[in-house]
Amino acid sequence: YKYTSITSPTVTLGNVATIFPLNLDGMVFNVSYSFVSGKPGIYPGVFTFQFSKSEILMLPNGAVIMDEIENSTSPVDVLFKYFDPVFVIYGTDGDKVSINVKNFPLNFSFITGSYEDMAISFPVVLADGYPDTFCIEQVNGYLFVYDAMVSQENAGVISDGKIEVAFALVPNEKATNIARQDFPILELYEQGYVIFDEPSKYLNIPEMIGVSSAALSSGETSFVEIENGFSFTANTEAQKSATFVQCAIHSESSGIVNINGYPLETEEVLLPDGTKYLITKFVLVNGSFATGAFISGDVAYIFDGITDDAFTAEVKVISSSSSDSPLDTLFYHERGSFEASSLEGLTDQTE
Repeated sequence: YKYTSITSPTVTLGNVATIFPLNLDGMVFNVSYSFVSGKPGIYPGVFTFQFSKSEILMLPNGAVIMDEIENSTSPVDVLFKYFDPVFVIYGTDGDKVSINVKNFPLNFSFITGSYEDMAISFPVVLADGYPDTFCIEQVNGYLFVYDAMVSQENAGVISDGKIEVAFALVPNEKATNIARQDFPILELYEQGYVIFDEPSKYLNIPEMIGVSSAALSSGETSFVEIENGFSFTANTEAQKSATFVQCAIHSESSGIVNINGYPLETEEVLLPDGTKYLITKFVLVNGSFATGAFISGDVAYIFDGITDDAFTAEVKVISSSSSDSPLDTLFYHERGSFEASSLEGLTDQTE
């Protein structure tokens, strides 16, 4: 077997308020066990989180939430409309990220009697070790949640004899009228993932005057498959704003990640099962600029073209050896770029 089931762990519970100051309920869960080389541990179980009507009514839109819950045939859907069910794990850069799992097959059960006291419960397998995907996967019908995404930076916390996760029901902007900005937001897709992070430190350049940090919510990103990649749309407020993006895309071979047609510096990550992903990072701006992209320092700035209520981008892989690539080489400088083109179009001018 790939895993060993943890039978005599040391479990330490932390204070969820130190991670999510505002939460309906949650748990900081650290499990230590005797690690056997080559046999990472798993800890299956059922989470149950309790909360009360009075706690919900304390929120700015609490009365609306309770009215919808009490009159709904699917109260768990109403709950997840206003509260994000999020796990917090180690992201690829070693810092923590949050994952909204409302759309994952976790078999959530809503438990209530008189609606004065309520709870949700769901089965889950907490896992150490290297996932075959990024951090959440189904194994024989069970959902495994790993405490770290696969990356070189996380080598010290993967298969280390500890499982460190946190989970909470966190009120979102529909409940509080204020968007969550507690952790970078990880959005998973079949072909890869996108992480949205706080961009403030990248906005102190002249070109970013008038650009604010975006207010993004977890679970509000949609993906569409396109040739050699995917596009994503992330809902936001209709103003000129920016978010720092890290995205990964599955690729059978080495290549370069293109964002809206612009090739960016690309890193390769090889998962334990041999799956290869190409990763790039950039600042995505909800708006337009004289050019669609520029480089400042070592940071790429990509503009989605229009200031509206969504960030949009296309993520494609172009083979570094592909003759079909419209961009053979693109050199950026502070205010623009030089695109090296094929010589084929210069008839009778080259040898």
